[in-house]
Parts: sequence; C-alpha cells; structure tokens
Amino acid sequence: RIVKLVKYLIDMRKESIKSFVFNRARGLNKDKIEILKQKIATKQINTPLDLALLIKNGNFKHIVLEIGSGYGNTAVKFASDNKDTLYIACEVYIKGLVNTFEKITDAKIDNLFLYSKDAIEFCNEIREYNKNNELKILFDKIFILYPDPWHKTKHHKRRIFNLQNISLFHEILHYKDGNELFFVTDHNSYKEWALSIILQDMQSKQQKFSWVANNHDDFNNPPDWWVETKFELKAKTEGRVPIYIKLCPISYQSKS
Repeated sequence: RIVKLVKYLIDMRKESIKSFVFNRARGLNKDKIEILKQKIATKQINTPLDLALLIKNGNFKHIVLEIGSGYGNTAVKFASDNKDTLYIACEVYIKGLVNTFEKITDAKIDNLFLYSKDAIEFCNEIREYNKNNELKILFDKIFILYPDPWHKTKHHKRRIFNLQNISLFHEILHYKDGNELFFVTDHNSYKEWALSIILQDMQSKQQKFSWVANNHDDFNNPPDWWVETKFELKAKTEGRVPIYIKLCPISYQSKS
C-alpha cells in the first residue's frame, strides 16, 4: 500500500493545486463579509514586505508560521505564552479570522498577526523576497495542525503535506537547533501519506528534514505547548488517534 502511494506521489502533477476550497460562510452575505474584513485589517499582513517590516521594527527572537489556524486557539495561547515570538496565523475562512481577531483584541496580544490568503502562495512569495533582499524572512517553526485530510483519493493531490510543499517550507525555515516543521493529523490515510512523504525525502539525494522520533512517545504525545481543542477531544472520543510529527530542517546549502 505504501509503495502504491509513493508511486502515485511521484507521478503526481506539479501544478499549483490549492489545499482549500472557498465556501460561503453560513449566515454572512458579501456586505457583512466586507465589514468583517475591514475589522481585522489592523492585525493583518498582506505581503512579505509587511512581515519584513514587523521583523525589522520589532524585538522578536523567534518567528512562527501556522498554516490553517482555524479559530486561533493555538495561535493565541502560543503568542500569549511567548512574547518574544512573532506569530503569523494563516487562515482563509472569515469566521476563523474574526474569531481569532476577537481573541487577540480581548487578550491585548501584540505579537500575533493574521494572513487571510493562500498560505502556500505566501510562502512562495517569501522565498522570492529572500532572493532579492538582504533581510531574510526565515521562520523558526512552521505548524500544520489538523489540515483538511481530503478523504477521497481523487482529492489527495490537494493535501498540503506533500514533497513540493515541504521543500518550499525547508527554504523558508531557519536552520538551527530546535527549529521544526510540525504536522498533526488523526486521519489514518493521511498518516500513511505523510509517512510516505517523509520516506521519500529521507531517500532523496538532498534530504531536507530529519524526523525526531526515537520512540513511540515522540509521535504519540503532543508537545508541552499543545492546546487541545474541542474538535480534537471529540475525535479522541470517537477513536481517532492523532500523530504528532516533528521534522527538523537539515542544512544542505547556505541560507544566508
């Protein structure tokens, strides 16, 4: 089964395929959505230059990117507990953005900002920005927590955890001890998929990540900063067991 998955992944087309599909937010018309977008604008970045200015003008020791931040539970808790960290929460759905914005406002958090468009396109823009600017944008951590598993086989090409994307993430991660690409899923098919991606990377001539897993506890138990949501709790009661994958970037070329 793994071999078939690997072959499918190798043969997969390389064109840009989005890992999300826009659905109209229930109960919101276009005017209401526009009002909400204006509301969150004060805590939103739109370009790599916006992010570079935050880095330049701030006094941050670390930078974290979360792709698919949902209602902001992890983002708000992590940013609150780590004031020296600049946290960028990427989410395309307006209800999640507004919910996160309200939490930011209520808790008076200064180090958490939102990005509301395609996170992969943003990462690509950052990579291009780094090629042309002296001040590089390099993240210490990239979180992908419970992404859409895209259950149907014909939709697997939409899965955000793929070889092309982890190669992209590697290029915008800062190589040093403790930095990571952190991925979580409770979907069995997606677990196999992720492991096949990791295997392919390990077997490539330019391996980009090492998997930190010395024993079962390393991928069965969440990290200390973990925030359990009601959705995760529900999944566990239904018998779906998450796997926590920590990948550390390997420096095979200079990123300076």
